[in-house]
Amino acid sequence: MVWLTMLAAIFVLLVIGLALAAWFVRAPVPKVEGTIIVSGLGAPVTIRRDARGVPHIDARSETDAYFAEGFAAAQDRLWQMDTLRRQAEGRVSEIAGEAGLDSDVYMRTLGFDEAAAAFARSMDPRSRAALEAYAAGVNAAAASHPLPIEFKLVGYGWRPWTPKDTFAIVELEAQQLDDQWYYQTIKADLVDKFGLKTADALVDMQLPALEHHIPGYARTARAAGLNAARVEPVVPLHIALNFPNPTGHERGSGSNNWVVSGSRTSTGRPVLSNDTHLSRTLPSIWWIVDLHGGPLHAAGLTLPGLPGVVIGHNERIAWGITSAEEAVQDLYVERFRSATSDEYVANGRWIKAKRRVENIAVKGQPDVVLDILITRHGPIIRRTGTQGIALAWTVLNGSGSYRAVLDIDTARNYQAFRKALSYSLCPVLNFGYADVDGNIGYQDSGAVPLRARGDGSLPVEGQDDLYAWRGTVPYDELPHALNPPAGHLETANQELVPPSFRPILSTYFEPPFRVNRIATLLSQARSASPEQIGAIQADVFDYPRLQLARATGRMLANDPDPALRALASRLASWDGMMTADSRIPTFVVAQDEQLTRDMFEPALGEDLYARYDANYWPIVPLLRALSGDDRARAAGVTRASVQAAVVRAARESLSALGPRGLDGAKPWGRQNEALYRHPLSAKWFLSFLSPPPVVQPGSGFAIYAAKPKHGP
Repeated sequence: MVWLTMLAAIFVLLVIGLALAAWFVRAPVPKVEGTIIVSGLGAPVTIRRDARGVPHIDARSETDAYFAEGFAAAQDRLWQMDTLRRQAEGRVSEIAGEAGLDSDVYMRTLGFDEAAAAFARSMDPRSRAALEAYAAGVNAAAASHPLPIEFKLVGYGWRPWTPKDTFAIVELEAQQLDDQWYYQTIKADLVDKFGLKTADALVDMQLPALEHHIPGYARTARAAGLNAARVEPVVPLHIALNFPNPTGHERGSGSNNWVVSGSRTSTGRPVLSNDTHLSRTLPSIWWIVDLHGGPLHAAGLTLPGLPGVVIGHNERIAWGITSAEEAVQDLYVERFRSATSDEYVANGRWIKAKRRVENIAVKGQPDVVLDILITRHGPIIRRTGTQGIALAWTVLNGSGSYRAVLDIDTARNYQAFRKALSYSLCPVLNFGYADVDGNIGYQDSGAVPLRARGDGSLPVEGQDDLYAWRGTVPYDELPHALNPPAGHLETANQELVPPSFRPILSTYFEPPFRVNRIATLLSQARSASPEQIGAIQADVFDYPRLQLARATGRMLANDPDPALRALASRLASWDGMMTADSRIPTFVVAQDEQLTRDMFEPALGEDLYARYDANYWPIVPLLRALSGDDRARAAGVTRASVQAAVVRAARESLSALGPRGLDGAKPWGRQNEALYRHPLSAKWFLSFLSPPPVVQPGSGFAIYAAKPKHGP
């Protein structure tokens, strides 16, 4: 009887525990049916959720629509919105402890919170009305229902949303896309080790046979008030910077955008396709909404915390985006009076740097105090003795507008679309365009510095104005196009204009593998359906891995080892498709990784090689060498050396697969599994918050640019 009583008690406690757990989890689920009374609206608003949970908002005015958008976004993503603004503000350590400290130090040093506040103060009236209405909607939702479960699990509360928080998230996304300063540090270390000529060759991504530029920009442009046809070379400083990667940028990762004229489609109307590729998050960084209020009727994607529609369409036009990879950052080397002084040299005079003291609260530990110096160029992100490295970045200027997003959402034609983008400051983006009148177009947008000298590829001296910024490139000088003769336009983070174009917009961009594949497929379209054009997004052809496989097949075709001859035969027949069920991609990627390590790590050293390889650079010198291109020699790579390394890497990679060879390799989809991680799932007892890995095809060099932590 005692045992029965104990079992009954345990059963009752278990039932009570499960009931409490169910309540704990379900209580924060937002109300999506019925009527909710809130203050702040000018008239009743309807939010209808479809079968997928997407909110369709119907309001009488724009401001009410933005209020309702903020309300719905908070219902779905309140904790995500809070974590995003905390990242931008540098306040992750308050809730995460020491694990968030490195990120907080970086963000506080940049001064994102201060810049976001300046953005908010300088808003135009339309932006202010929209962002204030959105913030009011967010706060109304937060007040009308229990907070999401993550707040309870971490143990903290909600701070009211403000327009400044929206700008903080814009800056955070710009930080993920604008990483040219980090590239500058890698090239600086390469220059320090090998000299300028070799460093240039090691980071040169140009492959003329595969290039696709924005049409109409083979000419040399002239920026207003500056003879930019001549670019003075940067004097290498020979400083070893050895910076860690601040953004987590992965090799061969990026986004795609293309638009096809109705002359090439089965419907006779234009088709626009866009797939953005960012770091994988759970939930997604994107949020879908259909927004209707007064003259506004737009649908598509935005980020939680951002009002309006960032990617999508209205009743007249459609638009999509990719990162333009333009040089919006520079590193300036400042010379201080002494190792402890805050005075630095500027045009022959000692001037005092501004000082900002930041106090970082760290959960479970004492606060961390940062003493940050800001020169005329920007914050000092590293200091060694009398030398400091200052970061100049357009995002940190603290003036701008949210008007570009709002005006695009209500634009009716290409002219209004271009006018809207003239207000855009950051991040720098490629915009594809299509409209119901049959037009297709393109616009480069954002503030790109106009340099007196240099090209944004290396750190420069800050002691004088030799490398000063002279404002920004005039908007009309930025690349744009309308109805090109080819009948299609495409961007994939590639070099937008030929090297002869002035002013120089960028020296760091992704190799042209994806954009060449897109252009090739679109050029074959004659009467393609929207579904066929959209299906290009799932294309998994990997050009550089195919070239490596073919070269390996030729070199091993007559090898005395029968296993290698069999491998050569299978590689020779491979089509370069990184499909999930194929084992050949698993081998070729392993061979590629071994090959690049063998070719570059001995000369670069372990640390510099790791940073160099993480930015997809080695593949181009290797391809040049395999094809007999003499430019590879400047990078220290000869055809004979790379051929020997290809064979050696093939042998080692095949041996690593075991006695079954290729048949023993994992299918590529399992080797390349997509990882979606909830921020709290690192704790073992919360691991259930993250789903299992997802089998996926693709690669960093394919249109379907899918990697474990980065992808569509």
